[in-house]
Amino acid sequence: MIPSAKLKLRDRKQADILAAAIEEFRETGFAGARINRIAERAHVSKRTLYKHYESKEALFYAIIDLTIAEHQTAGRIVYDAGVPIEVQLKAALEAYFTKISSDAYMTLSRILVAEFLKDGEISDAILERFEGHNRGFADLIGAAIADGRLVPVDPDYAATQLVALVKAFLFWPKFLMGEPLPAPEKVEAIIDDSIAMFLKHYARD
Repeated sequence: MIPSAKLKLRDRKQADILAAAIEEFRETGFAGARINRIAERAHVSKRTLYKHYESKEALFYAIIDLTIAEHQTAGRIVYDAGVPIEVQLKAALEAYFTKISSDAYMTLSRILVAEFLKDGEISDAILERFEGHNRGFADLIGAAIADGRLVPVDPDYAATQLVALVKAFLFWPKFLMGEPLPAPEKVEAIIDDSIAMFLKHYARD
């Protein structure tokens, strides 16, 4: 068993390496990234880096997995039959928006999209890993359907619709054009309108 102090140091070094890799890939892209520069950024030796990640590809795939994990946990809440569905959807969307609109998440997403368009092998890996990426919303919607609050529909399909409504205003403008985020009251109005449109179509009478 590894002593806890060593385990914490190991975890910290791994986090430092991953953060350094994110900066390297952001600045140079996958093809231009160099392991020695990543090690220098992380203040570790190349030998230490290779103990954590066996290759540049392994580092990039770790970034893909990190991005997906951030996305999947962002809007995940446990369905509560005692709480109105619109309240639960709003809580999930607010948590989701806070995560995906952060500068850190934007950086990760831009790295992935840039390489997705250039490298077929990487694009396949991203598509494979992103399957079911709206699982948190799908689970919430599925539970509401089972509880009789929403009409029968494929939860993944409905979740994708709901998320797309929000991302159209609260993610893509910043991601693609660098536009500032709307004011908090505008964000709330966008989320409320998205939920109203969603429930207008799927809520049981």
